[in-house]
Amino acid sequence: MSLQQENINLYMRFLTAMNNLNYSELDKIFVQSFVDHHPGFELNSLADYKESLKAAYQAINIQAILDEIIAVDDKLITRATLTGKHVDKFFGALPTGNSLRWTTIEIWRVENHKFVERWAEDDLLGLVRQLGITLPF
Repeated sequence: MSLQQENINLYMRFLTAMNNLNYSELDKIFVQSFVDHHPGFELNSLADYKESLKAAYQAINIQAILDEIIAVDDKLITRATLTGKHVDKFFGALPTGNSLRWTTIEIWRVENHKFVERWAEDDLLGLVRQLGITLPF
């Protein structure tokens, strides 16, 4: 199996673990020093990343659907659709019960069969509009 296919398989393991909040699986596929470059968030460890997933799951029942993936050397480029339902306070907005849908484009870096770094760009403007947040914040 090629390195690129191994990295794609690693991402699919991540996606399943994320959608099921399987923290023990996340511990197997991320380094503890995982760094997430994501505008608006400061996540400098796997523990930070897992807490952000837990908060998003609790507030909006976040789920991810992979739309596209490209593997190049030690990197994966992904486009995914994120969905959820606004059931708890999120970005300061009280729960609306609204269904949510937005996209994210991410670049993941893999070392020794584990994720070490991610760059993400979510459509946060589209998300906050769905939450009913008036701009500017």
